[in-house]
Amino acid sequence: RSYKATQCLIFQQTAIDYYLDETNLPVIRMYGMSTDDRRVICHVHGFRPYMYFLAPPGFNNHDITPFKSWLHAKLNRMVPIVSCELVRRRSMFGYIEDDDESVSSFVKVTILDPAKLRRIVDILNEGSIVGSNGQVFECEKTPYESNIDFVLRFMIDNEVTGVNWIELGAG
Repeated sequence: RSYKATQCLIFQQTAIDYYLDETNLPVIRMYGMSTDDRRVICHVHGFRPYMYFLAPPGFNNHDITPFKSWLHAKLNRMVPIVSCELVRRRSMFGYIEDDDESVSSFVKVTILDPAKLRRIVDILNEGSIVGSNGQVFECEKTPYESNIDFVLRFMIDNEVTGVNWIELGAG
């Protein structure tokens, strides 16, 4: 029996994986049992893999669009980039709680295929990136969160633990 959009569905997630759909977009798949002992497979669309790297000194929001174009070209246009954005984060290396000086600018790169994050890391390992007006920035070769498994990243970001109860609202 399938649930109508007017009903809430609660199930205990027992396994989780992902697959690429017919358009090569990742889809999280959660397996479980509903509260009335029915098997459930929940397909979650729209979650995308991402990674960070420390923004080089002087790199700002004006550099994001040219950087995205440069990165796409470096990837031979084979890896669709969903977005690049400048975000403020704390590095866990040398972390100091509630210290405003420990907050740094990072570039968050979001793509479509989890398996392709490694290609971006390889480009960053070359040690430089390009921003606006063709300006070359030397960058750290340390990527952040690029090696976290896609399913694990989904679980962390959505606070899903193993054998967790999942509630899907009506609609």
